[in-house]
Formats: sequence, C-alpha cells, structure tokens
Amino acid sequence: MDAIITGGRYKILARLGSGGMSQVYLAEDMRIHVRRAIKRIPSGDGSKSYIADSVISEANVLRKVRHPALPRIVDIFREEGCVNLVMEYIEGKTLEQVIAAGPPDEKRLIDIALEICSALKCLHSMKPPVIYRDLKPSNIMVRSDGHIALIDFGTAKRFYINKKKKDTTLLGTYGYAAPEQFMGRSDERSDIYSLGMTLRECIGEKGTKRRQIKISKDLKKILDKCTQEDAKNRYKNIGEVLSQLYFLRHRNTRLALLSAASVMAMLTLGGVMYGINAGEASRRVMAETLSGADIYTRYIESGNEAYFIGDYALAEKNYTSAIVEADPTRDIAYLQLLKLYRRLNLSAEGLERMDILLDGNEYLSDTDELYYECALTAFYDCADYARAEQYLGKTDFSNIHEAQYIYELSELMSSLDTDIAATDSCLKRFEEYNAALPAGLNKLKNNINISTLLLTYCEELDEYDKNSEPLYRAEKLMREALEITMEDIQTDGEEYRIKELGMLSTIYRMLGNKFSAKKDMYYTQAIDYTIQLLGERSAYENEGEVRLKLLYMARMYEELEEYKKALECYERSEELYPYEGADIYTGHLRCLLKTGAGKEELEKVYKEALKVKGIAGNSEFRRLQKEI
Repeated sequence: MDAIITGGRYKILARLGSGGMSQVYLAEDMRIHVRRAIKRIPSGDGSKSYIADSVISEANVLRKVRHPALPRIVDIFREEGCVNLVMEYIEGKTLEQVIAAGPPDEKRLIDIALEICSALKCLHSMKPPVIYRDLKPSNIMVRSDGHIALIDFGTAKRFYINKKKKDTTLLGTYGYAAPEQFMGRSDERSDIYSLGMTLRECIGEKGTKRRQIKISKDLKKILDKCTQEDAKNRYKNIGEVLSQLYFLRHRNTRLALLSAASVMAMLTLGGVMYGINAGEASRRVMAETLSGADIYTRYIESGNEAYFIGDYALAEKNYTSAIVEADPTRDIAYLQLLKLYRRLNLSAEGLERMDILLDGNEYLSDTDELYYECALTAFYDCADYARAEQYLGKTDFSNIHEAQYIYELSELMSSLDTDIAATDSCLKRFEEYNAALPAGLNKLKNNINISTLLLTYCEELDEYDKNSEPLYRAEKLMREALEITMEDIQTDGEEYRIKELGMLSTIYRMLGNKFSAKKDMYYTQAIDYTIQLLGERSAYENEGEVRLKLLYMARMYEELEEYKKALECYERSEELYPYEGADIYTGHLRCLLKTGAGKEELEKVYKEALKVKGIAGNSEFRRLQKEI
C-alpha cells in the first residue's frame, strides 16, 4: 500500500490488525498532525458487498454521535475500490486483554459497567434507537487513562418499533448475543443481555479457566436480571441498569442523597410525597414562629451557604428538605439540586432524580426554567440530544426564547446524518438573537452555550464554509462572557469564570494548532488563561479537567521549547495525580531527554513511570525506553 492516501492527507504509519476482509491501519492526518485509525475494506460486489455496507453502517451510526465512550468518525471516502473509514485512534488494550491478566475487583467492574451503560444509553436514545448487538470484551477498548470505548459498529442497527417483520440478520457472537438475536430479533434489551454476559466474563463466570472473583449479592442480582433468557424478564431499558449500578457504586459516598432517609425521599415520587406528609407535623410546630415561606427560604439559604463552602452533603440535605418538608410547589430547590449534581459531575444521575421528582408531580406549577435547565444538562453534559428534545417539548418558548434554538439543534444532532448547513444557520440565528440581549446572566449563559457548540462542530463548520471562522466567533463570545462575569460578580461568578477561562484556554490552543504561523502568540495566550484557571481554588474540584489542562500546558511549553516550564507542569501533575496516566510520565521523560538530563534523574522518573498501570503497552513509552 502507498504510504500516503487520499490526496496526501493521511499517512499510513503501521498496520494495527485485520479481521474478515477489513484491514485497520494507524495513520497520521498531516493537515492537523493527529493520529487516526483507518479501516479499509474492498467495496466488493454480490454476496461480499454486505461487508462494505457494514462499514458504511458503522460510519452512519457514529459520525455525528458525541459521547466519550464512542469513537468519533472524522472522514469516510472511497478509493481504489475500497471504503475507508477514518476515526479517532484509541490507544489501549481490549477488555479481553485486560481481564486475561486478572479479573477486576467489584468497584472497577462497576465503573466499567457504568461507562458501557452510558454509551449504550446514548445509542438507545437516538431516533430511531441504535442497537449495538455485538457487545463483548474484544469490542471494548480500555484506554490508557482507564476509561472505555466501544469499537466495531459494523453490526449496529436502527430499531424501528413498528416494524413487524424480522428486524435483523443473525448477527452477534455466540455466548454474548441474546437468544432472540438468533431468531432474527433484537431490541434494547438484547444489548442489556450482552452487557450482563460481558460482565460475567470479566469476573470469570462464563466457564473460563481464569480465577473467579466474588461479587456482592446486589451486583449478582443485577447480572442475573440482565441475562434472563426471556427478554420480558430483563430490565426494560438501559437507564434502569444504569440507575441500579449507580446506586450500588455510590451508596457509601458522602452525598446524603444516597443515605437511607434520602433514598426514601428521592428515589420515588411517592417517597417525596411521603416526606411531605411526614414533615407536616414538624412544619406545624415551626409554623408557630415561622411562615411556610420563611421555612422554605431558610432551607434554601442554608443549602446555598453549605454549597458555597463545599459541604455538598449538607447542601443536598437542605435543598431536599425544602421540597419534602416545606414547599414542593416552587422550583428553586429543584434547580439548586440540579446545579449541585452538575457541579459534582453527576449530571446523568441528577437528571434521573429530576425525572422521578417531575413525573406526575402536580404540586409544581412553574416548570419552564427547570425543564430548560434539564435540557441544557442533557444537551451539554450528557450529549443526550433526544432527551434534551423531550424536556424542551415541555417548555414554553415564549417564556424562554433561547429554548427554541436548543430545541432545533437537539433535533439536528439527534439525527444520524446531521445537516451541517442547518446547524450553521441555527447557530448564526442564535448568535444574532443573543447579540441583541443586554449584558447579564442570560447573555453570559448563551455565550458559553454557543461557544461550546462552535467548538464541538469546529471541523465540520470549517469544511462546510471556510469563512465561518468558528474559533474566532467562540473567542469573541467567551471574551464577552468573561467581561460580564468580571463586571457583575454574582453568587456563581467563580463557577462561570472557571468555565470561561477553561474555554478560552482551549480556544487559543486550538487556534495555535490550526495556524502554525501564529502558534507562539496563541499558545502564549492559552497558557496565560490556563494559569489563571489553575489559580482558582474551586477549579480543582474537577480533577480530570485540571489534569488535562496541566498536560496541554506542558505540551504547549514543549512546542515553544520552554522545557523548564514544561517540566514544572509535568512535576505538578505527578504531585497532584500520581501514577494516574501514562501521558504525564512519557511527557516528563521526553522533556528530560530533550534537555539532556542526567542518568540519575532519568532513572528516577523512569522508575516512577513503571508504577503506572498499563504503561508497558504504551507505544510512546516503548519508544522512550529505547532512547533511555
């Protein structure tokens, strides 16, 4: 095969593997210097053409899906009788390879299961739902940072509820595929069965010679229900599995939500109403000195104070008490609870709780703002566009004008074939509407939301219209948002400032990557905003974000040949997040080699790097080993 394909854009670096008629290669996108994986398969004809069709099916499933566990499709083209699928390159090992070295403990197993469930929920929420149909350890990648990704979507299909004939060919892997798949049927519950069988494989329950691990009765009950032969006896949808696993994983966390009393109050609407009735006596006593409105206000203020100082368990308790003991008709406590979950990176779980609270809740009358905030959470935090549509469908656009733009974008993004022209048109109309608003909280929020979308669709917008300048538009909006925040400091001023500084850091880094002639200027600005961000105390509550910002800053310093500052970033990362990622230690070693560090210093970092789980399989580390 030629070293360069498709007009010189993709340079083949290595062959990663093959299966059936397909070949998978590691390549470099020479325009932006990013590694990609390319699946190539002959288009074929006659009976063999179905394989190429499955590759195209894979592209159609993934091309516009946004989820951290679903690999992003960046290009698809035909060349010399082959279909070429260009996708995000995922470095790591398959789950099959990982468990071959030893079964994970229950905590790790549940973490893996939660990420798989989240990815499946994203697919199942599409319109129509997409059924994965071939979930198994060899189709799950474990990245170098420990997070997972689903691969090989050739068997995925759209599921049409009203379709009466058999809906699928006999696709799936024996031992993992649900029984109904071998009878020509599948739906969301088929993926639930495969999930259960995959988890059983992880703990050594599927007849393998590997050592089995003991699991709790609660987890066993979940696996047993997932793998019922009759689909009617399984969980109805993946959301139910997600909730059960989440409860099991977090039942001992510091959030009062998962205490026994709070479960009574929050997990069922009946529980909430029970809490309201149970609180009646205490309210009557309190009412002798305080009005109902005063009680409610006191709970909200106490919750806000606890939230401000970082006592989130107490904040959750007070917001819940405001609902169940004081007044279920006002939306403030619900909104504060949702805000709390988002702050703790528990957005998906927060939405599940909101759904329970809102389902059939006749007490709450003014729901527009709450449904809109739920929609934003689903849209931006969870990339669950179908769910965002559902919330917005219950929102009165005449009360919240911004909602109509998010609704239109949700419709576009929940489609497998997103119309980028329509997306661009909607974004420009949203920007025009927002520009006319006075400076204030609404404008600030819109600036952040629009900028997020511009960054998400940056590549597609550039390809569609070279004059669209999404990065410059995002930069302008974020600068304006930062000005609003600095001029009008509010209760949430610090939280907005952290978002704004983080996004400006990202925008300038992307501008530096795109315009090499101005790289020094843009990288310097990106570093400046990153330093400001890292100076904010509460920024460190999001460990993943801080870790990533430190890593990007170190790499930018490297490209600017400021190696001393790059080394400081790597050392700071290792201090904050010891042994958490190969990328930190490989960067540190690379920098030391570039600066001609002595043998003793190299050996010290090298020995520390060996403590990172899975680093031996990292290609960059293996390359550095040879140099060292």
